[in-house]
Amino acid sequence: MVNYLLQQSAAPVSNDMLRRIHNPPNRFHSQTVEWLDLPPELRLEVFEEQAKTVVTENKSPDLGFRYSVNPYRGCFHACAYCYARPSHQYLDWGSGSD
Repeated sequence: MVNYLLQQSAAPVSNDMLRRIHNPPNRFHSQTVEWLDLPPELRLEVFEEQAKTVVTENKSPDLGFRYSVNPYRGCFHACAYCYARPSHQYLDWGSGSD
């Protein structure tokens, strides 16, 4: 239902206004990827979930934290000041588009 509402309310945009996939280079990788042409178009997908709790315990010894707060999963804004960017980059997710 949410996807349907987003599609119905979306205003038409020109091709050059579409949000493109862009992730800054990952500081934990020795290699980076650069697009020769425009990067692929970024598509928004919304999934509703029933969370058991907002606080999650991480029992993995390779993470630098034991508990984390998960108010949402994923992001479409790629804010430079986002608190989740360093952990997304560390977990090898896109820090700018995941």
